[in-house]
Amino acid sequence: MSEQASAWVLHPTDPSQNPPLHLVEFRACGDSPEPELRANDADLWAIGHAEATDHQDFQSAAIHYSRASRVWRILPDQADDVG
Repeated sequence: MSEQASAWVLHPTDPSQNPPLHLVEFRACGDSPEPELRANDADLWAIGHAEATDHQDFQSAAIHYSRASRVWRILPDQADDVG
């Protein structure tokens, strides 16, 4: 019997366990707050920073968490070994 073949797949984790984080950063000064759990909080910070500094260009991102898992496959030469 040969070894079992395996492959890796990525799948998102449960957002209730690992909620996404929202980030903003102003391009002119590089200023940014701590990552926020709510996108609206990150947006409100960006608006406040724009009002205070007149900086207008920023980038935003959301971090979503994933997990890599091994998936085992039965190879054709192992089919007779499966009960």
